Amino acid sequence: MDTQVARRWSAGKQPSDLLFTAPQGGWISLSNWRRSVRWSRTSRGRRPHDTRHTAATAWLAAGVDVKTVQTWLGHASVELTLNLYGHHLGTDADRAGIARFNRTLGEGRTTRRPTTSEGHGAPTDTRAP
Repeated sequence: MDTQVARRWSAGKQPSDLLFTAPQGGWISLSNWRRSVRWSRTSRGRRPHDTRHTAATAWLAAGVDVKTVQTWLGHASVELTLNLYGHHLGTDADRAGIARFNRTLGEGRTTRRPTTSEGHGAPTDTRAP
């Protein structure tokens, strides 16, 4: 779903309001919602429920508190939210390892490969982009 659709539907609404509503207010049926957001054109092969997972993952990655995400998703418990999305949080060790890996990639790496003028046994340093 593109951001224009979300912006159009959220205009004038409070954070606690339903995002997608029927013309008279309240819940909108799935078929009417799909038609309203032009789902066949905007979905790129995803299911409507996939947008929920995308949102939850993005909120957690952005540092939104797990309890807040649990409330927004309507989960009965934080445990349910953590069981479904906890692997997206990572740990400090995960973040440190990824940062170290990214620094290594940023510095380039040394590879050894022979040049045609040196023959097969004499490697030279080349920097990988």
